[in-house]
Amino acid sequence: MSASFSHQLLLYGSDAGFLASAEPFLRAALAAGEPAMLLARPHTIELVRDALGDDAKNLDTRESADWFLHPPRTLAASHDYVVAQAGRRTWVLGEPLWVGRDAREVGEWHRYEAAMNLAMDGMNAAFMCAYDRRVTAPEIVAAATVTHPECAFGPEAKPNPEYVLPERLNGDDGPLPEPPADAFRMRFTLTELKRLRDVVGEYAARAELSRNRIPSFVLSVAEIANNAVEHGAGYGIAHLWTQNDVLACEIVEPSTHFDVLYPGYIPPPPDSPRGYGLWITRQLCDLVDVRTGGGKSRIRLQMRIP
Repeated sequence: MSASFSHQLLLYGSDAGFLASAEPFLRAALAAGEPAMLLARPHTIELVRDALGDDAKNLDTRESADWFLHPPRTLAASHDYVVAQAGRRTWVLGEPLWVGRDAREVGEWHRYEAAMNLAMDGMNAAFMCAYDRRVTAPEIVAAATVTHPECAFGPEAKPNPEYVLPERLNGDDGPLPEPPADAFRMRFTLTELKRLRDVVGEYAARAELSRNRIPSFVLSVAEIANNAVEHGAGYGIAHLWTQNDVLACEIVEPSTHFDVLYPGYIPPPPDSPRGYGLWITRQLCDLVDVRTGGGKSRIRLQMRIP
């Protein structure tokens, strides 16, 4: 991991415990005239403002509820924020939201934390992720300890002995259930891609997906199907169905691996001719599952209805 990127875990159980690490972290940025952003709950924002006094006016402050909405989009926004600082050391103190998230959402956010170590590698930035033990489930805290290379202890950051390299955490959760027996099924090659787009658009409309989201869903399916044709075996099978107010499309093709870690989570380099399809898809869809094994890959795209 590059020494220029710091990814710290702050575990705390009191307001005083939070400020013992958060205040010196933010003051170091402000004293150096470097950009600093606080992403936190309203109560935490007020704590920081009171502690910093007049210096708080130089802090870019946003509420967690407005930032931590969707893991791939949040990762892209964090990456873009650092890039926009044009090489200046950038400091971000974030307080992810965990209350009310289901198991699938929690898993996606843990992958976000792990993928950040790769997406930000080599960037001149320091991120501190604050976890309030008073409102965060023990299993979520335990998972956080393996995705942060450093831990904050008062004003110091120390190596985290529990940290696990992102390569060893790569991959989505366990096996996916098969599509429902009554799911629409269509085999496609290059010549059927346009028809597939039309079919997906019509299916999404019948499923009453919001009209302004239908183009995003069609584009997402088209990107994955096109990748299967151009970079895979030349064909694939699409499955479409709705279940529990979710519209789903799964693309299956005979491919057994991806040549990148955390496919679709990390923005491709600007000069890369490939790697955009799955990244765009993760940005547009509510949830994307990727599974490989058994001589095939399965990419499942989901959007909530409406």
